[in-house]
Amino acid sequence: MGYSFTLRRATVSDAALLSQLAEQTFREAFEAIYDPEDCRRVVESSYNVSKLQNELADPDIYFWLAFTENEAVGYLQLEPNKRIQGVSGSRPLWLHRIYLKKAWTGQQVGRLLMEKAFRHAEEQGHDVLWLTVWDQNPGAVRYYERWGFRKTRYVNFPLGSENPPTDYLMQRDMGRIRVIPFHPDYRSDFARLNYQWIEHYFTVEAPDRAYLENPEKHILEQGGEILFLLEDDTVVGTVAMIPSGPNEMELAKLAVIPEKQGQGWGKKLVEAGLDFAHAKRASSVWLSTNSKLDTAINLYRKRGFLEEAIPENMGYVRVNLFMRLKLTESASSQ
Repeated sequence: MGYSFTLRRATVSDAALLSQLAEQTFREAFEAIYDPEDCRRVVESSYNVSKLQNELADPDIYFWLAFTENEAVGYLQLEPNKRIQGVSGSRPLWLHRIYLKKAWTGQQVGRLLMEKAFRHAEEQGHDVLWLTVWDQNPGAVRYYERWGFRKTRYVNFPLGSENPPTDYLMQRDMGRIRVIPFHPDYRSDFARLNYQWIEHYFTVEAPDRAYLENPEKHILEQGGEILFLLEDDTVVGTVAMIPSGPNEMELAKLAVIPEKQGQGWGKKLVEAGLDFAHAKRASSVWLSTNSKLDTAINLYRKRGFLEEAIPENMGYVRVNLFMRLKLTESASSQ
């Protein structure tokens, strides 16, 4: 059976309805996971009618309610120009909450709310949309990744316990130029762009083929990530982040198409890769390269990478330079 859904902007008169909806959806999402007393405190402090009346009266806080007939089944809360450490962009938009009743999952309510968030961000000129999501909820993390959000930090979630859970900070770039996490539609571009530059300067080696022909096995399933730089919907660059040991990651397979080089896209990809390393709590990021790649080496040095002795058994004949960047940033608080 198909259902028809509508959205409308919530007003102060909706405070009681929103309070009931917010409490129900929060409990459905977290009560089986978190301590009941912590959940009770969050509900009482965040979803009481008085607090929601104040937020609904604030012109800089936007709520939308999703309905099917007369039943409210989900809601969206957006707040402009709020940021925490790790959020980039000059005009960020916080996707503070997006919840729907458990009974209505899989009925396109989430899509309706997310598309509304995107339209609002674009209409209001925001360059980044960001949110936080529990890092132990892989289904939710994958859901946001499919919408183009990428991990940038980890955040302590204030539930009130002595050992609060941690969230991923995730953000989606708005506009024509975006960095997105791995998507199957762009899998072949990862191989194509890397084969192009490797064959231009060097000879393709066995480790190259392993990563490029089966990135799922050798990168993604190991807890790594492949990032793509899009101009509109065309891939113009890519980079991989590969776990390589306790608390460290390798930055690898950085490639930008020739006609877009020299425009800062390599730097943007490196920064996005380092964001991912922060989100995974890496303490250092290393890379291996060749001294003939002057432009790339200058980029790494400017970002703070320092040369070290080349470890044994690197696996690449072409490697004659090894560099590492130590990461010292701790978790943010939401």
